[in-house]
Amino acid sequence: MVGENLIVCGDAAALANPINGEGHGLALLSGYYAARTIISAFARRDFSEESLWQYNIDIWQKFGYLGSMGIAIHKFMKKYPILDFEYLFASGIITQEDVNSVLGDLGYKPPIFSKFIKALKKPKLMLRLIRMILIAKKIEKLSLSYPTEVTEFNKWKRKIVKLELKEL
Repeated sequence: MVGENLIVCGDAAALANPINGEGHGLALLSGYYAARTIISAFARRDFSEESLWQYNIDIWQKFGYLGSMGIAIHKFMKKYPILDFEYLFASGIITQEDVNSVLGDLGYKPPIFSKFIKALKKPKLMLRLIRMILIAKKIEKLSLSYPTEVTEFNKWKRKIVKLELKEL
């Protein structure tokens, strides 16, 4: 999201919720982080990619987890029929609280055992859901280890792309 003399924010930086496309809040917050980085760059009189890299770090530390879960959920929603989602919600395996918590709380732990019992009627669907969660957790782990140096970025990006391409 940064380059020589360049910082990209909001929609231009693809900072939108992968599930619902909402991006107003992300745009405003990315603008704040950009302004903070630019003020620092002015103080140093250095607008190189390396100097502006802190913006990328700030964005990934703040939004990387949301993006990782969103990417996994979006893939799941694209691949499987709406009836699967209706079943997950209708049977109480997934609740609106689960969705809200997963998308906003790094420490959220759903009550797994009770959900597992409810899910026994559709084991294939549950295996897909578990696979989605495992991929999201791996993406989350990588998101939390966003590179602090520009030179480390391509290696990190290859790992993220590999996970994003995994089949559910």
